Amino acid sequence: MMYDIAAAIDKGKRDLQEDAIAYGLHEDLNPGFVVLADGMGGHVAGSTASGLVVNSIHDDLAAVVSNGLPNEEQISDLLHEITLKANASIATYVADNVAAEGMGTTVVIPILHA
Repeated sequence: MMYDIAAAIDKGKRDLQEDAIAYGLHEDLNPGFVVLADGMGGHVAGSTASGLVVNSIHDDLAAVVSNGLPNEEQISDLLHEITLKANASIATYVADNVAAEGMGTTVVIPILHA
């Protein structure tokens, strides 16, 4: 099976771009992933939150995927672990930047594996 990924975001008519996207596709090993986060509109620093989460999850998944994905039963645990770590990066940022309290984002992480 082959994958072809293209990624783009567009702020449209909004004043700020609060979405962030990253992907990893490793042709030699087949598995890949996409990370899409949407900063929570109306909340403080949504663009920062989505960027922190996408970067954290991308880096962690890229490290795992470079060695191949774990089996299907372990993927759920892996995603749980890396999203908790990404959430902790938001908490750390807020602790250092009190004005960002209340920031948040959604995240979607499709895993591509044949």
